[in-house]
Amino acid sequence: MNVSSGAATPPVFARGNGIVSKARAVTTAVAALAFGVFPQLSQAEDPYDWSTTSAHVVTMELTYMPASLMFAIDTNVGSCGAGTMLTWKGSGADETARRANMNAVLAAMLAAKVSGTPVRVFGKTAGCEVKFVYFG
Repeated sequence: MNVSSGAATPPVFARGNGIVSKARAVTTAVAALAFGVFPQLSQAEDPYDWSTTSAHVVTMELTYMPASLMFAIDTNVGSCGAGTMLTWKGSGADETARRANMNAVLAAMLAAKVSGTPVRVFGKTAGCEVKFVYFG
């Protein structure tokens, strides 16, 4: 803050061959991120490349529990046709959390299958892997 003139001025940062206000520096950084100046951020892998908003669970395979839950829905998703086994691998910071997540998703899938409630799933075509599951 510049107090000699009696007026407050914003702090400044030296940048290249000039001085830029903090607000402009922040604006420039945000614009750089938004427009992909930093390639490692702009080339991040999308978490999913297909989705469906209303599908019904038609079958489940529990053989690989608790490592993964395989199930099929009545809708084509990406290159995974209706009836193709989709894979949910669980989510969580550690093994205990992944197992709890797997049990919760299994219970919800069973409820959706028995009640006929539609599910929304989002996933990757590679391996027909499910990334997100929504119910109702």
